[in-house]
Amino acid sequence: MPISLEARIEQLEREGKRLRRYLLGSLAVALVAISFVMTGAEARGPKELVANSIRVVGTKGRQGATLAASDDGFVGLYFHDHSGELKTALMMTPSGKSVLSFSDGKVSRLEFGVVDNPTKSGEEYSLNMRDADAKVIWRPTVANPFELKR
Repeated sequence: MPISLEARIEQLEREGKRLRRYLLGSLAVALVAISFVMTGAEARGPKELVANSIRVVGTKGRQGATLAASDDGFVGLYFHDHSGELKTALMMTPSGKSVLSFSDGKVSRLEFGVVDNPTKSGEEYSLNMRDADAKVIWRPTVANPFELKR
């Protein structure tokens, strides 16, 4: 039996709360680890740590979080679950726009942020909910209710 739209929204809200808790917890762990590394490194060496990426790995060697910059200008903070699947990503594009994405490990299920709009030579808000097949199941009825002006 198909679930109602209200039930689906409640389920997505519960998942969103759980993902936010996971994101904040992982971010706190990452910041503490980075702070610990930087404090120790500062006492013995340079005041700046320069790297293409920093990984926070659990005791079993599974990846938990990565802070990385790509050669094409993207920067991201990526969180993986205990099996290594990507669950949350906070990314910045080369033009400085930010997007937050929540994934089921295979498909970005909820994403929101500010994205470039090449047809309008500007930017717009992005908010999409997707099903397991990556098909958009919900987005705001108005494409961009708030024009961003410079």
